[in-house]
Amino acid sequence: MMSVFSDHASRLIERGYSVIPIIPGEKRPGEFKYNAWHGMNQWQRFCDISPTRLQIDMWSRWEDASICVTLGRASNL
Repeated sequence: MMSVFSDHASRLIERGYSVIPIIPGEKRPGEFKYNAWHGMNQWQRFCDISPTRLQIDMWSRWEDASICVTLGRASNL
């Protein structure tokens, strides 16, 4: 199972960026739970702190997840 997120997250993290998943075909952060995509609550926290390795690993398993680089202190942007 591959996604844009699983394909590119590691490289972006290595370059110092904070990344989060976005809903497939949309431009908003999302989470895949209960077999459906939902908007991600409090996604703005990842502008200040990077997600944990556990979060990245979980998000990488979500089929069709797209990727977003957050702006702010966590990404130096």
